[in-house]
Amino acid sequence: GTALPSNEATSGIYDDGKLVAPFEVPTFNVGLENRVVDFGMTADLAKNILNCNPKVTVENGGRFTFNKTAQTLTFNPTVAKAGSNYTLAFSGVSSALYYGVAANAANTTPNAWTKVNVIPANNVYYDDAYLNGGDTGSSTFTDGQYGYEASVDVATSAGSFTPEGSTTALTAKTTFKITGSRIDLYCTTTSNSNAVVAALWKAEDFGKDDTQPVASKYMINTYESGTLYNVPTLSFDTGVRGNYVLVLYANDSSNYQLDGVRVYNPGNADVENLYNADEKNATFTKVRDLLLEANSFNKGDASVNGVVYTDQIREDSHNTTVIDTYEKVGPKNEVYLAKDNAIAFKVDGYQDGKTVMVGLSAPEATASGTVQVTNNTSKKDLTINSNVDMYYEVNPTADGYVVIQNTTDALISVTNVKLSGAAAVDATALSVDEGLLTYMASFDTLEVTEPAPVEPEPTPETPANNTVSAIIHAIWAQVKTSIDRLFGRL
Repeated sequence: GTALPSNEATSGIYDDGKLVAPFEVPTFNVGLENRVVDFGMTADLAKNILNCNPKVTVENGGRFTFNKTAQTLTFNPTVAKAGSNYTLAFSGVSSALYYGVAANAANTTPNAWTKVNVIPANNVYYDDAYLNGGDTGSSTFTDGQYGYEASVDVATSAGSFTPEGSTTALTAKTTFKITGSRIDLYCTTTSNSNAVVAALWKAEDFGKDDTQPVASKYMINTYESGTLYNVPTLSFDTGVRGNYVLVLYANDSSNYQLDGVRVYNPGNADVENLYNADEKNATFTKVRDLLLEANSFNKGDASVNGVVYTDQIREDSHNTTVIDTYEKVGPKNEVYLAKDNAIAFKVDGYQDGKTVMVGLSAPEATASGTVQVTNNTSKKDLTINSNVDMYYEVNPTADGYVVIQNTTDALISVTNVKLSGAAAVDATALSVDEGLLTYMASFDTLEVTEPAPVEPEPTPETPANNTVSAIIHAIWAQVKTSIDRLFGRL
């Protein structure tokens, strides 16, 4: 706060209980820093965020470590672990009051008291090494982009992760206690992987004989063409923030290697109130769900060759034009783009101030690829150098059109579209119209521009549902040549 009194108004010199000379009451200011954590890693707030050498700290939130000698103020979004039971409980505001001295001349407020609030983002990713108590290194929080963290391992597998219990049947289990509305489990996927089963319970119902889970899922977790890392194997989305327990069942034949866990909407009302305007009202939509809602890659027009990548060595080949084939043997929570494949959608009612981001990764071991995305009237290159899906901002056209195209040989995974902004976000804000098809046809000819600098502060989610308007046959035919290698909600 500002103009805080340094002592009581009644302070002064007293003689036999009578005030003889009152002291002046100088006032001072305590600055405020709000910081958002989107990856469950430790962070040196002093050096990487606050740009100071802390001398004194008053800890309030229970997640801070102050080292006066090393001049560090470290934040740790603690994960409680007991055997194969995890509690991911970073859901509120953690605060510390500290006195810092400028670390360099760039600090314009040296030698001052400051309060820092650290809050969870609209989704927080917990790396497997961090879950298992390993040293993952410290998050830099200086990447300048919300939803992106360079310190996360490029290619990773669980190593020490072992489901608890029997290894001869699907009775070995691991539990994750979360606060949020959705949880995704990420794993390494190979040709030797096998079935996994999971069930999500309300926390108050878990362990009771007369209750049922919110949902349960069974999946064959295999990829025949090599190894993919950080595949979002299982995803449970309740749409309602609450306390839940997810139980994962696996056995030795599953060869299940946990790569990470992502929790959505963990923050309480206090956290939501601290978000910046461009981070509010964030919603997430799986790109895969958009494809399935379209129920076709060509909307019944045989002249359009819309395709998606499934798995190179599947009996149905690595590309398919049949939506049923994609749903059965394709990835279950993401979409893969082979070279020259693309997705496209329209953000209905798009306007300045609404942030559009897309989750992208390169899931193979090399974890390196390039995509071209819409950048207003031009397009820009994005380098994808992690197999953890990170969020990249795209700038739609004035009409709200977005195209994302893989331009390299590396396989690219697309997970979610995220919309956020100060205004309420329409849950049905993604669609396709004939104008989008025309824009797609011209995408290859657009000029490539350098990505604009991004703000170092947060930005989350995106819409759900999708309604595809009637698209006349003549428009499809006109842009057929370009769309042959593009796919999306078409």
